[in-house]
Parts: sequence; C-alpha cells; structure tokens
Amino acid sequence: MDKKQEIIERYKEYLRETGNKDENYKWDAIEHFRENWNPDAEDFGKMLVEAFKKHKNLFYQNAYWFYTKIAREKAASFKEMFRALFDEGIDLEERMKQFIAQSDELLREIKSDMGRENLNHSQDERTLAVYLSFRYPEKYYLYKSSFYKQYCDFLGIKTKPAGQKFMHYLELAEDFKQNYIQKDEELLDLHKEIHPDLNWDEKNLIVQNLIFLMMYPVGDSTEAPVRVAEAETGYEVKEKRYWLYSPGQSAKYWEEFYDAGIMALGCDELGDLAQYDSKEEIADKLRDIKQTDGSLKNDASANLEFRDLMKPGDIVIAKKGQTEYIGYGIVQSDHYFDDSRQYFQNCRKVKWINKGQWIEERSPIVVKTLTDINKYPDYVERLKKLIGIEQAEAEEAIEAVDKTTTNYYWLNVNPKIWSLDDLEIRPEVDYTTYTESGTKRRVYKYMKEAKPGDKIIGYETTPVKRVRALLEITRSVYENEEGKEVFDMKLVEFTRQQPTWEDLKKVEILQGSEVFINNQGSLFRLTKEEYEAIVELTQIKPEFEPYHKADLLSDVFISPEKLDRTLALIKRKKNIILQGPPGTGKTYFAKRLAWCMMGEKDQTRVRTIQFHQSYAYEDFIQGYRPDDGKLKLKNGIFYEFALQASRDPERDYVMIIDEINRGNLSKILGELMLLIEADKRNETIKLAYAREGETFSVPANLHIIGTMNTADRSLALVDYALRRRFAFITMPPHFENSFVDNLNNTGFDDDFIDNLISKAKRINEMIGKDPALGSGFLMGHSYFVTQVLPEVPESWLSEIFDFEILPLLEEYWFDDDDKIRSAKEILGLA
Repeated sequence: MDKKQEIIERYKEYLRETGNKDENYKWDAIEHFRENWNPDAEDFGKMLVEAFKKHKNLFYQNAYWFYTKIAREKAASFKEMFRALFDEGIDLEERMKQFIAQSDELLREIKSDMGRENLNHSQDERTLAVYLSFRYPEKYYLYKSSFYKQYCDFLGIKTKPAGQKFMHYLELAEDFKQNYIQKDEELLDLHKEIHPDLNWDEKNLIVQNLIFLMMYPVGDSTEAPVRVAEAETGYEVKEKRYWLYSPGQSAKYWEEFYDAGIMALGCDELGDLAQYDSKEEIADKLRDIKQTDGSLKNDASANLEFRDLMKPGDIVIAKKGQTEYIGYGIVQSDHYFDDSRQYFQNCRKVKWINKGQWIEERSPIVVKTLTDINKYPDYVERLKKLIGIEQAEAEEAIEAVDKTTTNYYWLNVNPKIWSLDDLEIRPEVDYTTYTESGTKRRVYKYMKEAKPGDKIIGYETTPVKRVRALLEITRSVYENEEGKEVFDMKLVEFTRQQPTWEDLKKVEILQGSEVFINNQGSLFRLTKEEYEAIVELTQIKPEFEPYHKADLLSDVFISPEKLDRTLALIKRKKNIILQGPPGTGKTYFAKRLAWCMMGEKDQTRVRTIQFHQSYAYEDFIQGYRPDDGKLKLKNGIFYEFALQASRDPERDYVMIIDEINRGNLSKILGELMLLIEADKRNETIKLAYAREGETFSVPANLHIIGTMNTADRSLALVDYALRRRFAFITMPPHFENSFVDNLNNTGFDDDFIDNLISKAKRINEMIGKDPALGSGFLMGHSYFVTQVLPEVPESWLSEIFDFEILPLLEEYWFDDDDKIRSAKEILGLA
C-alpha cells in the first residue's frame, strides 16, 4: 500500500469513529455562503458579512477584522474587488495579485483614518483561498501554508517560494483528487452518509480535510500548540527555563513594561499569535509583512516560543543591546493578546523582581529578541550570580505563580445523571475523570491540570440548557477510597440570572470558544475573558457609580451655596436654563447636575440634544416623516424620553437641551409650553398629530436643563412666555481660588498661573467696560482647564490665545482695530 492510500485508510477510520464532527463546520460554512451569496444585493456589505458568517477559524483574525470593516465602510470598493476575484475569465494569479494590491490601498486609507500603523489586512493566499473555495467549492481548495508544507514533506518534495505556494498546492491537491479520491467509492459513500443532501461536489473539500487531519496527529486540538512547540524546538514544555529578552530595540519599552508587569513582542501586523499553527506559517506571514524572501526562521521561532514554550514560573532576564543586563522577573501568565494596547500587543504577565545595570564583560549578548538559554547551563549559572538571582526567591515566586494563576472551565452537567441543585444539600462534591462506561472523559488532560482555586461555569445540558451555578475546584485529581480518579469542587453560588445556550451564542467573544465549536464532552477550557463574559450575563447589572454633591463640587467651580440654590430651583421649577458667556462650562455642569439629582451616573436617564435653527416640533415631539416612500407618524426624542420617565415615576430623568436659544422655541415646543410648567405636570392633552384617542403628558419626574450662550448676538432673545417657565442661573467666568487649585493640581507652576490669570482678567476687564458687550461676553475659564500637563505650557497657552480667544475677540470688535491691537498686546500676540 502506497503512502497516499495509507492515509486515506486512516482517514476512513477517523470518519467511522467520529463522523467528522470537529470539521463539519467547513461544509456548513460553504452551505451558508451559497444560501446567502448575492452579488446584486442592495446592501452588498451586509450580505458579504452574512455570507462568510460561519467561517469559524478559516480566516486569520486580521483578515476577519479587515473584510468586516471594509464591508461596512467601503462596500462599493469591496463589491468591485470580489467581482474581479470571482471572474473566471481572468488568470487566477492576476486576480489574486490585484485583490491584494487593492487591499493594500484600502489599508493605507484605514491607517490614515484611524491614525494607526500597526494594522494588517491579511488578504493573503489563505484568505483568498477561503473566498474562492466558498464561491467555487468544486474548483478551489481551502489552504494553509502549514499543512501545505506538511504535505510536501510527506511527499518528499520541496515547497515553492512565497507567492507560488498556493498555485503549487492546487496542483498537488488536484492530482490527489484525480488519482485517488474520486476513485474511492467507499470514501465517497462515507461522506455521503454525513452530508446526504449537498447540491455541490464535495471532493475538493474532502481532499483538504483529509490532508489537514492526516498531516497532524488526530486528537484534542487544544494540544496543538504544545505539539508544535515540542516538535519544532525539540524541548519538552514542562522544563523550567531561563530566557534572555529585549523589551524593544535598545530596551526602549523597559520602564513601561516593568511598571505594567508585562513582557511583550512587537511586529503587531502578525495579530494574535494564537491563530498560527506552525513556525513556518508565522515565517510565511512575516515574509509577507516585510516583503522579503528571507527565511525569517529566527523571528518566527521567537514568536512561537513566546506563545508556546515559555510558561508561568520561567525566569526572564531583560537585556539592553549586546552589553547590558537590566533586570529579571518571573513569568506569571500564559500568552494573551491585548488589543487595547496600541503596540506590542502579544503579551505575558511578569513579576519583575529587580532592575539595574549589569555589564556583560566576556562576549557580546545575543541579538535575538527572545532566546532560551537553558541549553547553556554554565552561562545560566554565571548570569544568576552576576545579576543576583536567588534560587529561594525564584522558587518562592514560582510557587506564588502556581497558586495565583487561575484556570477557567466550563462543566457540562447532565441532569439525567445528577443535578447542580444537589449542591444545595451537599455544597462540595467529587467528580470522576471517567465516564459511566469506564472510559476517560473527553479532554481528560484538563481534568488532570485542574487545581484548587480554578473557576468553573456550571451548565446543565438538555433539557435544562442553562448556566445554573458558579463552582470552584477545591482539590486536584486524586484516587478516592473506591479507587476512582476524581477531583473535588464546591458551590460558589447559584446564578441569579440563568442564561440559556441561545443567550450565550449571541455573545461575540464566546463564538470562538471551544465549547461552542464542539460541545460534546464534559469539561472545557475557557479564557478569562470568556469566563467573565458568562459571569456578567448571570448577574443583575451592578449599580451605577454614585455621584453626590461632594463629587459635583470637586468637578465644577461653584460654591456650595449656589449649588444648593440650583438644586432647589430645578426641583421646584422643573426647568432651568444655565446662561453665561462662552467657556464657562455650562454643558459640563448640566450633566453633572443631572447625576447629582439622581445620586448616580446613570446615563440611561439623561438625554442630551442640541437645538439649531432648523430644528422642528416634528423632530422634538411628534410628526410625519418619510419612510419607505410614505409619510409615517413618528415620535420625537422628547416624546420617547417622556414615556420612558413616566414608566419609572420614582426616579428622576433629565433632558439637557444645549444651545436652547438657537431654535425657534415656540415652534419646537408647541403645546409643551403649557405642559412643562411645574404645576401642569402629569396633565394630559391631545397633541397636534396624535392618533385617535391618544393623549400625552410631561411627567413630574422629568426635568429640563437648557444652556444658553449669552455672547451669541446672532440669536433673538428668549421670549417672555418661555422665560417665565424657566429659572435662569448665570454661570460667570471663574478665575478664583478653586481655579488656581485645579491648575496647581495639574502641575502648572505659580508664575505660569499668575501670568494666565492676569491676562484673562485684563481681557475680561476690557470686555466688561465695553458698553456694546458687558458681562455676558466675558472669556470663560474652561478654555484653560486640562487634565494633563502640556509638555510646553507656554506654547499650549499661546495656541489657546491665538486660535481660540483671539478669533472670539475679533468677532466682538470686528470694527475696532485699536481694541484688537490692545488685546493682542495683553495676550502676548503682538
């Protein structure tokens, strides 16, 4: 039997044993694509995202991010690109090159829009193979460079250079199909039993599936990273290691990483390292990113070792250049991808023990970013003495890591065998690592790894199908009195909310979770983020952050007495207007006043809008608007907010209307002029466009805060009818003690503050004495409030004077050059 026939026979056995259950998603994904693909769809971007929805792990993370972003924001460009890619009248290599070049151009636009450089579109051979195979499953093959290389090694032939691998793979796969697969009726029948209703020829997908599965040992896929690390480095992962590590070029990020308690690798265009299956696949991606034909195997090895070979408890020695060691620490976590960082996103947590400067006097330190030095035991011992790495201290830190590194799991509980409710009677139980039939449970290795303190989501399977409890492991695997291998766990709490399987499937972060890919088994590994996402669903939403008078007084320049008067006014009058010159913090104060009334920062009970000259009753209250070629009666923002408040009468709601005097108030408010009065609250009337029998009222718990810029001379004065329905609170500029304290706390020195206040007061004195202006036109303090000390305070202040204050003054004194000249001299702009 030749080698190819041998792997076919092994593959048949696999199909008989498993039904291909872990790989059937590929057939489902193509079926879903064929059901949803419509190049003439009105919303092409939405259609595209839906068509590729079931891709699972067939795309790189970066590729998925890119095509969904382009589909949403630049659908017309993508539509033309896919039209060309799927045009079988054009040479395949030409189509692929064109698609990648156009993706490069779109990525440049995205980088510019987002102000980020560490982005990569990953529209490469692997991704384009998915597009083509989904569209033409009878012609193309799903592709990954890792199993292409494995297959070439299996055949004893050389791989092609970058850019030619996919075309070579198509030739090899087609040869395998023609000479073996399509002649094997038994194999084809096995697949027909699994997918009896396909209306497309599945032979190409069978080829890909067979090559992929047979080039790797069949087993639990979560062991793959360990297999890769051991196979490609020759080391066992369990061995404790010492590493040399460079925190950026010339240790650029050493202080940052030391303070944050992390180590991280660059080349962020790679994305999450977890998505790669082999060193060769990482090297291929690096060559694509760096546009080189070099091997880059050292770089690929560093990334692979960082992800797989390094482990909690390993010791990391930080270096700078080729002459200095600058510190050491203990690895505290597995690899994780932190997309909240702008750079160096592949990370591990490290407990840095010490930092300093130790000179290497014997020979230059290796240049590589990450180097395993365990193979040089004499060197390791010399470094331990040089840097002062104490064995006892290291062992203590490693032991602490073992105790504090928490694993997270999902446990399927079959209620037909036992129920989580049993924990109410006996809150601690043991759980056997073997099934009722005496075989090891699926993912047995997780049970062997479980240790005290690890967290478990307790889920009851059919017919309950809900998360029921949070559990914690109290004892690792041991042999009980009956000779059974078990581990112990206890009940932490029954969940207040019990999300269903369907609820959980809607959570984006869980869609790639192991248990949601294949839930046949008992114990599954979760990431910390997945565990926390599930826990969040089980809990009643926490209270909002409290916010009281003391908080407001620390946030806003206002006296306690004036705040008390303002709170009393809004509670009595229901409606107030904060008026004042520009830059006095009216809108900022309005939001915090709302929070203070509510006692918490509940954004759901605050609505902010801005009036403008074209704003209408139909926008604010109710009116007819175009909808699908017809006019439909729709409620405005105030109407909907009033309904929300009326359904929750025990709590305060606040509508903030910014620039309230910019709109035509009589037309916008209409009959609300009557209903917003404090003594008319809860009275009902029929609105101008109301449906038959429909009435409306403004509830007593809905308050209105308007803001008004008194320096806006283009606006008419607020009419008397509206004025008597509001209390008016003036917000003057504040350059007194609390303003000085704020600047001091930010870090400005006293001379700078004195200079700023002196100039501000002199300008305001000029404005106040001008009979055409007066106090309503003064310069406010908020222009000069900042949470971060500028690098060069004088330049920062000069920019504010030049580009914010001076244009305002030029508008005030547009016909008085002498005053503008005097103002410039005061501001230091002359």
